[in-house]
Amino acid sequence: MDDGAVKIFLCSDGELNNVEPDFKAFRDYMKGLPSKDDFVTEIDNLIAEIKSKEERMGYMRFEMQMLEAMILGVQKDLLKNASAIFPQTSNSLFEESN
Repeated sequence: MDDGAVKIFLCSDGELNNVEPDFKAFRDYMKGLPSKDDFVTEIDNLIAEIKSKEERMGYMRFEMQMLEAMILGVQKDLLKNASAIFPQTSNSLFEESN
């Protein structure tokens, strides 16, 4: 790991209690335990905000895919109906392009 970054590995199941209260609160948070520690609350709020943004982006991507599928279906229907209504017109005008 020679990338210049400093990496810290934490074990949330550690049993030594000779750590600062803030660190202990964070360790407990990593275990899924509730905490009223200000730092842990701030981290939890940031994580919730990021997850909310990711969910919104997921819904937006899904909505765009559904809209694109609907537009493609409408286009195909228009091409089919146009060639039926105007049979004398050159078929090249109504051919589907993929």
